[in-house]
Amino acid sequence: MRARVLLLGLLLGTGCWESAPERPHVVFISIDDLLPRLGCYGEGDAHTPQLDRLAAEGALFRRAYAQFAQCGPSRASVITGQLPERCGVLRNDADYRVTIGEAVVLPQLFREAGWRTVALGKVHHGKGAVDDEDAWSETPWRPDRWQRWYASDQARAVQAAAEAEVPEAQRVHVRAVVEDHADRPQAEFPDGRIADEAIRKIAEHSEGGERAGEPLFLAVGFLKPHLPFVSPKEYWDLHQGTNRVLQGRPPVGAPAVAVHDSQEVRAYLDVPDEGPFSPELSSRLLRGYRSCASFVDAQVGRVLRALDEHGLAEDTIVVVWGDHGWHFNELGIWAKQTNFEQALRVPLIVRGGGVVAGEVDSFVELVDLYPTLAGLAGLEAPGGLDGRDLSAVLRGGDWPAAEIAPRAQYPRGHVMGRTVRDESHRYTEWEQAGEMAATELYAARVGVNEDRNLAGDASAQDVVARMAELLRQGFGR
Repeated sequence: MRARVLLLGLLLGTGCWESAPERPHVVFISIDDLLPRLGCYGEGDAHTPQLDRLAAEGALFRRAYAQFAQCGPSRASVITGQLPERCGVLRNDADYRVTIGEAVVLPQLFREAGWRTVALGKVHHGKGAVDDEDAWSETPWRPDRWQRWYASDQARAVQAAAEAEVPEAQRVHVRAVVEDHADRPQAEFPDGRIADEAIRKIAEHSEGGERAGEPLFLAVGFLKPHLPFVSPKEYWDLHQGTNRVLQGRPPVGAPAVAVHDSQEVRAYLDVPDEGPFSPELSSRLLRGYRSCASFVDAQVGRVLRALDEHGLAEDTIVVVWGDHGWHFNELGIWAKQTNFEQALRVPLIVRGGGVVAGEVDSFVELVDLYPTLAGLAGLEAPGGLDGRDLSAVLRGGDWPAAEIAPRAQYPRGHVMGRTVRDESHRYTEWEQAGEMAATELYAARVGVNEDRNLAGDASAQDVVARMAELLRQGFGR
C-alpha cells in the first residue's frame, strides 16, 4: 500500500494541533490559481514561509487534485461535495442552487449545526451562489477593489484609457496590463483588505469578543496569484533573479481539443494576440506569479497569527487549498483550462481537529473536503456526496487498501473531456453527443509533464482498457 502518513506528531510528541475540540472553529482558506510550487512541497518557486510553517504543523497532501481547472466549477464542486457535472456548474457564471435545489452545501451544514458561517473575498464565483442565504449567516463580503485592481499610477492610467474605449457596462471586463507592482502598503491591495476583515472576524470570536463562545466557520478566498499579477513591490523585489520559463510544446499526438491558445493571458494589452511570448514577457509572468504567491502567503500568515494572538489556534481547524493549477508554457500552454497534470494538481494543507502532522502521499480530491471537514467537526455529512470522509485516517487510522483514481473534467465547446489518473498513467476521454471524439493516455509522474499520447499504441491497449474502466467507475458512467 503506497498510502502513507509521516507521523511527525509521534516523533515530536503530542502537539496542540492533535487535539479535537467538540465544536472547533474552521478557517477555510482558498487561494486562486495556486500551484504546489511552494517551499513545503520542495518545489519552491515562491518564498512561502507561512504556508511552510502551517504544513510543518499539519497534514501536507502531496497528491491532491481539483475536479475542474477553472475557478467557478472547482469551487462549486468543493462547496456542494459533488462532481461538476452533478452539481451542474461547468461555467464561471453558473449558479449551483439552480441545479442542486435545496441540497445542503458545506457551509450550510455548519450553519444548521450552530456555527456562524462567514464568507470573505472570492469563495464562490456564480452570482446566485455568492448570496446563498441558506449557506451564510450574513451576506458574503468582498472588497470593492477586485481582481483587476492595479497598484501603480502607470497601470491605472492604461486601465482608464482602455475603459474609456468601451461602454460603461463592459468596463468591469477590461483587462489592462498583465503584471503590476508598486511601493504601496499591503492594506491597499484587495488581498490585504480580505486579511484585515478575516482578522476582525476572528477577534469577534475570541475571549471578550462580542461572539465569544460561538463556533465560527470562516471561509477566506484570497484572489492572487490569479491574473493580473499585481503585488506590492517588496514581493516583486523578493523574486529578482532567475525567472526562466520552459519553452515547451503540446504532447506528441495530443488531439487539438486537449490544448488551447492561452487566451486568458492574451486578453491583456501587453501580451501578443498570437505567436510565442518573448523571453522577457515569459520571465515577467513567472516573476509576477511568484510575487503574488509570496504576497498571499504573507496574508495567510497574518490570519494564522490572529488565531495565535486571540488564543483560538488550538480550537481551530485550518484548511488551505488551491482551486486548480496553472500552466507556464511547459506544454506550450499558458493559464489553466486543461485536463493535464499541471492544471489539476493543487496544494492542500489541513491543521487541527486531531489531524496528525505529516506528509500524505495518497491520492485525494478536493471533493473530499466536504465530508472530511464534517467528520473532523463531529457532524454527519448528507448522503450522496462524491468525496470520501478522510477524518478518521487523518487522525491516525488506516488508509483504504485501494488507491482512488482522481477525477476531473473540462469541456471544450460542445466536447466534454473527462480524465482520471493512477500511479502510472493519466487517461482522458473526449465525448461529443454521446460519441467518443478522442482519447489520451500519458505516462504520469508527479513533476513530469505529459510527453506523448500513447492511446493509439498497440502495446498500450491493456492500459487503455484498465484506465477506461477506472474512468467509467469514477464518473458513474
